[in-house]
Amino acid sequence: MKMVSRGVSANCPRNAKFTAPSGTTSGRSDHFLGWKNALIYGMMQVNVEEEDGEVFYYTATFDFKNKQEFIDYYAQVLDRSFIFTPQVDLKYGDEVIALSTCDFPFGKSKSIRYVLFARRVREGEDPTVDVTKTVINPDPLYYDYWYSVYGGSWGGRKWDPALLKGYKAQKNH
Repeated sequence: MKMVSRGVSANCPRNAKFTAPSGTTSGRSDHFLGWKNALIYGMMQVNVEEEDGEVFYYTATFDFKNKQEFIDYYAQVLDRSFIFTPQVDLKYGDEVIALSTCDFPFGKSKSIRYVLFARRVREGEDPTVDVTKTVINPDPLYYDYWYSVYGGSWGGRKWDPALLKGYKAQKNH
């Protein structure tokens, strides 16, 4: 099970990461992955410096050894996502991509990334999504620096387990 991560380094104060399958040279989405359509299922803001709190290594997991590893990783993605799209679920075996760019909500002194997650449209699946059904996550999981500026703390998982096939809610989340 592979995930592709593509980072855009324009105007970033530090190097952004770019990872692609070997032999891939084009940046166009239809050539880069051979995909015609993708469905967005998550978007988040993450820090990349430990001094600002726990770092979510959105580029670190490319090969999932098993279904549980896949589920654990994407549960963390949904925890941090600003949105939930009920029509776009995720299941083990889906092809996924993470696109990231620098974000400067605190100025250029903080190394923050804005990350968008999408999956390939499954064979026979309708690629259209009714965006009016998209739900804004009222309490995404942020990083420590964000909470130090704005206050508050994360209130735990609030997303529908149906968004991640095979996920079983645990009492400690």
